[in-house]
Amino acid sequence: MAITASGFDGSVNETQFAKMMTGAGVSRSVAGTADYAATAVTGARAVTVDPGSAYAFGVIAENPAATVLNMAAPTAGQWHLLVLKRDWTNNTIVLALIPGETTSESTPTFAPATLPALEGTPGVRDDQKLFWLWVNSATTGVKIIDVRDLTSDQRFARASLSIPSEVGRNLRFPNPVQGNRNYRADFGYTEAYFEVHHATTNPGGTTPAGWYPVSGNVPTCILTSTSKAMPNNLERNIGGTTDYAPPWVKESDPHSWFPGGSDVRPTVAGRYSYSLATAWDPNTVGSRLARLKRNDSGGVQSGSMTGVLTPYDVQGTGHGVIAIESFPFNGTSDYLRCSAYQNSGAGLAMSARLVIRYVGPPVGPAAT
Repeated sequence: MAITASGFDGSVNETQFAKMMTGAGVSRSVAGTADYAATAVTGARAVTVDPGSAYAFGVIAENPAATVLNMAAPTAGQWHLLVLKRDWTNNTIVLALIPGETTSESTPTFAPATLPALEGTPGVRDDQKLFWLWVNSATTGVKIIDVRDLTSDQRFARASLSIPSEVGRNLRFPNPVQGNRNYRADFGYTEAYFEVHHATTNPGGTTPAGWYPVSGNVPTCILTSTSKAMPNNLERNIGGTTDYAPPWVKESDPHSWFPGGSDVRPTVAGRYSYSLATAWDPNTVGSRLARLKRNDSGGVQSGSMTGVLTPYDVQGTGHGVIAIESFPFNGTSDYLRCSAYQNSGAGLAMSARLVIRYVGPPVGPAAT
């Protein structure tokens, strides 16, 4: 059935006018998240667009029945932008697909950054964005990304859901797809949804699928230790409970990754970069060593260190740095410990500084 319009030349009744005023706080909107919703058609490069009401520049578009739109098989991958086209000359509104960027067959992580050419002259012709749709030549599935604008009331309700918590996010995105983003005011960062990683069909995904922080906006954790004498020929955990080890002191830990003692426990699953710098009193005898350990791998022992991930010998220089990129943590039981060792023949004072940065999800590229 054809879309019916109110707001072109002619009169409107009180119900139509009320709908116009509901949408009039913004240039374009749909009445709610169920209006003009798109779902993929199983076994076809097609979507079903649900009935609903949409507003743009004084004209209401009422879709009375579900509508199916088909897309042709592309050479590799193809984006389409699903729009409502309004034409004030002919007083018509139709659903249309406007071709966007072409891609490889691999499922893209995000929608195109550039829109195709759209009509945007109120009172003449206008294209109202609804969804980005992506298809490829290898499968009949459709990737759908919602770009609908909502009414002022709907926008406020959606924003309120995202203000704190996982519960609000899940209400906002009950069926998330890769590319959805949400600001977590309770954590102070933006997160993105990733579908299951596959080397061929979804190289930008993660394992497991889920919500992960966008890299670069998670506050850095920084721990420092005061200078303290380390015993000769004994490896000791920095921040450990023995009298031999210097304690960690929080310089910056906004997400409570450091509960105390020697363990650092990032609370979000993902890949992290670590930099451990140590400073020792000058001494030219023996070696100074340190290591970063996930889940205390290798243990703490007397004598020479074994299982060192990245050792360094700073004999005579008084300082050294270990840096490890993309070190994975599962966000629940994994923890990090740092230890140091020296064999100068006597106790030797040292201090340390540990910097931890979130890099990205467990598998796949960092979300930027």
